[in-house]
Amino acid sequence: MIRRVQGYIIKICVFVIMGYASVAYAEVTADPVKLMREVQEYASPGDESVKMQMTLMDRDGKVSQRSAAYTRKRRSAEHVASMKLIRFDAPAEMDGSGVLTLENDHEPDDQWMYLPAFHASRKIPSSNRSDRYMGTDFFFEDVSEDKIELYRYTLLGYEERDGRRMAKVEQVPVDEMVQRDSAYGKKVQWVDPERLLVAQVDYFDKMGKLIKRFHASGATDEAGKWRWSKSSMSDLRIGHRTDIVYSNRTIDSGVSPRTFTVRYLERGR
Repeated sequence: MIRRVQGYIIKICVFVIMGYASVAYAEVTADPVKLMREVQEYASPGDESVKMQMTLMDRDGKVSQRSAAYTRKRRSAEHVASMKLIRFDAPAEMDGSGVLTLENDHEPDDQWMYLPAFHASRKIPSSNRSDRYMGTDFFFEDVSEDKIELYRYTLLGYEERDGRRMAKVEQVPVDEMVQRDSAYGKKVQWVDPERLLVAQVDYFDKMGKLIKRFHASGATDEAGKWRWSKSSMSDLRIGHRTDIVYSNRTIDSGVSPRTFTVRYLERGR
């Protein structure tokens, strides 16, 4: 009896020593929908800008480079929907090219692509959101945040990844339009519930085959928010990969909303 009581006391002490934060994170990840909403909220400050150096590699080892600036701004304080602009400045033939995304709360997002050679922007129809853009392994739909209410989320358990305890969350579309237009039948995400970062995403096609994988590493504290310093997107069907190194990040610096217009996309001003 004494040993049993001592063992119980030891368990309580360990529980307390581990800290309240661990308890809080366990409670958060018990509800995958709540967790994913918190991840989106954390990823959506008032505004954010970062420089991206991209390295593209095909299955034969051929390498090409891209350089771009990524800027986002929240559309309102009440919602996570954001305006996003990716502007390429290298190589020379891509200088000035860009992708503008305007996320909407309750309808499909609006997206435009601009190529200086054509002197005009082109709106991307929802049916083309699964196309690759600018030769990378990202699809147009990868730029937009998923509308959580259009998916079913299931907590599959917890796994250790890069020394961190991750929640493994399955995401399956339940909306008919998403099911029709998206390239993905489901996603499986590994989420750090403490830092609210997504460390890996496995993308499956509508037949259940793994077709793409996103992986991020090098978490750093940037202006009080955890952000990745490196990421990669791999297209497993064609053996192609896009590696990204992030630098010169700023958060809540007061980016003008005029940055996120078709006029600015085309003219840069």
